Amino acid sequence: MTGQQPPDAPHQAPGQQAWTRWRRVGLLVAAFVVIASILYLARGVLFPFIISVVLAQLLHPVVVFLEDRLPSRHRMPGATRIVSVFTIYVASAAIVAGILFAAIPPLYAESQELIEAFPELYDRARSTVQGWSRNYVERVPVELRTEIDEAVAASGNVLADAAWGIVRRTVSGVSNAVTLVIGLAIVPFFLFYILKDREEVVGGVYPLMSERGRTHT
Repeated sequence: MTGQQPPDAPHQAPGQQAWTRWRRVGLLVAAFVVIASILYLARGVLFPFIISVVLAQLLHPVVVFLEDRLPSRHRMPGATRIVSVFTIYVASAAIVAGILFAAIPPLYAESQELIEAFPELYDRARSTVQGWSRNYVERVPVELRTEIDEAVAASGNVLADAAWGIVRRTVSGVSNAVTLVIGLAIVPFFLFYILKDREEVVGGVYPLMSERGRTHT
């Protein structure tokens, strides 16, 4: 007896195929929006991490170069890696200290000159403003001065709003600067652990990706 062949799977109607395709596109767009929103909200945390990863990629060949030249690289590989990383840190700190040592004395000397010349500059500015005030009183008619004073008084609210906007932007800028400084202060710690355990980190992340994704990464 001839066995009965199973019926073919029903084909989707064109309308249903279009709905499936658009639904897939919609899910991808929604996932992209959610991921982008999370990355935007977490940008303060991601910034030092990204900087650390980039620096780790740039400094890793230097770490390996130093590590290969230490006599204990085979007996104590972990300690050798830490010594190599600390060597780079000490060299970087020495470079930064040299730059500061070269830049701070001229800045200090210029600030001292500015402080010493400030009284003279203040007197000149006050004399200039007083001269402008005398010329204004002597040359501008009373009626015109009255209109100017009223216009200046009416523009007080505009100036106050502008000043408040400047204050808000200044506070926001200071807050962003503080966040940036804190993030940059975290970078050396992130960078240390990434350089020390780079192979373990890469070995733990790459298996989660496809072969093509590993190449692009």
